[in-house]
Amino acid sequence: MIAIGSLPYVLLFHGILTRGVKQCLSTFMLWLALDVVILTALIQQNGNYLVYVVFTIGTLFVNIALILKKQFEWDYFDIFVVVLVFICIRIFYVSGPYGATIATTAALTIAALPQLRSTWREPEKTPTLPYFLFFLASLLAVILAKEWSVPERLPQTSSMIFCLIMVIVSLRKTSFKLSGI
Repeated sequence: MIAIGSLPYVLLFHGILTRGVKQCLSTFMLWLALDVVILTALIQQNGNYLVYVVFTIGTLFVNIALILKKQFEWDYFDIFVVVLVFICIRIFYVSGPYGATIATTAALTIAALPQLRSTWREPEKTPTLPYFLFFLASLLAVILAKEWSVPERLPQTSSMIFCLIMVIVSLRKTSFKLSGI
């Protein structure tokens, strides 16, 4: 799972720096903040957190690549998601890691919408293979979970569904290659 979860970040990092792959910096910045919150919440609950260790580190590296390539867009929706990040942090401090896991999972999904919108508009600029590998890593995390509970399966299932949607939307390209990078 670590290798499958790390490989898409390597592909994205390399693609952004060398091949002009486009991703939404605001989405990845917000994902990084939310990944830290959900990782902390899952660790505190002894939940299924390994995939989020990989996601947090990988998202950090993608952010670095996007900043180096000056891929920056920001709009009102991104400001809305920043507010959600702060709400999730507040929920974490008020209700603890369980409530934060639920709120942050929802916020992660909402934070992904700018990237989904970008993929819908220009599917040829979205690398399909990394999102397929994110889907597989999330699927493995769901399958390997110890039990059916919020800390064990909710964030991983949400990630799995979103990544599958990204794969499907990105396949609207004129050529149906899985590489995309």
